[in-house]
Amino acid sequence: MPPLFSLRRFSIRTRMIGAIGMVLALLLMLGGTGLLGIRQVDAIGAGFVAGTHADTLTLARLRTAIGDVRRFEKDLLINYHSESQQKAYRPKWDAALAATRDAAKALAASHDPAEAAAARRIGELLEQYAAGAVPVLRQIEVGGFNFAPVANQAMNPAK
Repeated sequence: MPPLFSLRRFSIRTRMIGAIGMVLALLLMLGGTGLLGIRQVDAIGAGFVAGTHADTLTLARLRTAIGDVRRFEKDLLINYHSESQQKAYRPKWDAALAATRDAAKALAASHDPAEAAAARRIGELLEQYAAGAVPVLRQIEVGGFNFAPVANQAMNPAK
């Protein structure tokens, strides 16, 4: 007695069509699995670009802006005796300070609570620095210091 489901009962044409159908079904399953995997990798990549990578770029902008603030501060202190240099460097210092504030605010909007807390702390320290530095820079503009080291000493509390 032949088994209940035996391929011998089917014609060769039916067997071939069945084999082709099985190969096509397996190919569709493989393609679907690959498409699902690609979508998952794409979602992971998009999350990385929108989150970690964006925060890294913002942090790099913040670091550069802080460096610019310090550089223009140095230029203001070195050129304390030149009114034209003061007029040239003060707007650059102000712009770098604004860029630093913007980058700190952007980083404070991070999804990571630890990063956001650190960025808020950086913003607070930046405001303390600006509050201490602006009066000294005004004093430099009006010629309130005789020597650059004296002006630099006056900036120490802000630093």
